[in-house]
Amino acid sequence: MTSAVVEPVTELLAERETGVAPTSPGRDRIEFVHLLRGAAAAAVVWAHLSGFWLYANERSWVVQQLWAQYVVVPFHLFQNAGHLGVVVFFLISGYIISYTSERETRREFAVKRALRIFPMLAVAVLVTGVALAAARANGIDTLPGMVHGTPVDYLKAVFVLDQLTGTTFVLGSTWTLAIELTFYTLVLLLIPMSRRDPVRSTWVMVGVWAVVTPVVIATPSLKYLSTTCVYLAFLFVGRTFYLQAKGRASTSVSIGIVATTGLLYVLFYTVAFPGELMTPSVEPAASYVLAIVVFLATSRARITRLWRPFRVLGDISYSLYLLHLPVGMLAITLLDRAGLPFTVAFVLGVTASLVSSWVTYRWVERPSQRLARTMLRRRPRPAPAP
Repeated sequence: MTSAVVEPVTELLAERETGVAPTSPGRDRIEFVHLLRGAAAAAVVWAHLSGFWLYANERSWVVQQLWAQYVVVPFHLFQNAGHLGVVVFFLISGYIISYTSERETRREFAVKRALRIFPMLAVAVLVTGVALAAARANGIDTLPGMVHGTPVDYLKAVFVLDQLTGTTFVLGSTWTLAIELTFYTLVLLLIPMSRRDPVRSTWVMVGVWAVVTPVVIATPSLKYLSTTCVYLAFLFVGRTFYLQAKGRASTSVSIGIVATTGLLYVLFYTVAFPGELMTPSVEPAASYVLAIVVFLATSRARITRLWRPFRVLGDISYSLYLLHLPVGMLAITLLDRAGLPFTVAFVLGVTASLVSSWVTYRWVERPSQRLARTMLRRRPRPAPAP
């Protein structure tokens, strides 16, 4: 999960550019984006706490079997639909970050993104360490999706340096954050150009990506960065969808950018991960097409108000994306060891993940966002007269 940043938006933007009316005064938001964030997080949680846990522990569950039979197989979903959720997150991020970059200075953009990502990530890494220690204390060597590390490994994970240096990946789900941060960096560097000519800046992003990615794939010492580079394509596509929706890019130009990005993505993916793009019955390509269809269809729906559970799920989606592995996997594993049926363990594991995510959203994410606003309001005091 990436975790796309959803900033408050004005009623004018919401209605004029997306056909979406805000939920409430003072907390305006693009509702379709918020809905998709929650749905994407739910897909990732389901894929991990159901399919991944069962696979890692060589177990079965009738609900998972029915899901596979009637959803995964017919739609050719990769990774139990979790990958679909991740790609939707990337599209969301490309869309909404392109909006925020138009209304923020470089300093504002950098401060807000840093305080959006890193405080919650630090908490998640700490929770991961506690979860792994608790598992080991109960005779469980490890938990799916997490790896024991040294103090240095945990420190690297707090700043996503584990993903960017190819060392021990303490919390597996953070692989998407390396992609997000790379995109943020490109956007940050090109903010002045984006305001003058957003189409040109988008082509520059695609051009830089097209030059750097083959070098990364072809260089053995950098090959671990292939995933980070290749998947940037979906953020460029999300950005293009935003520019087209706002009228900053014509339909023909948008099609050109998306087509170019898509063709390069297929080429890069095929070279970096031979034979995987069209894996029989669970082709990643099918999930990519479905993610784009879902995103476009939802963006064109006139969603005027979200049902409260969906609104809350959208609010906590970043925390949930980071915490569901350490909290949910630990809870399910311990409850399973205690002899509870998997259905009960799963429900309680998901509940624990949701509750802990709400707590961190309330006490970590929101204060961090307020801190960013406070920092940006400050102005240097004039020097006293001599």
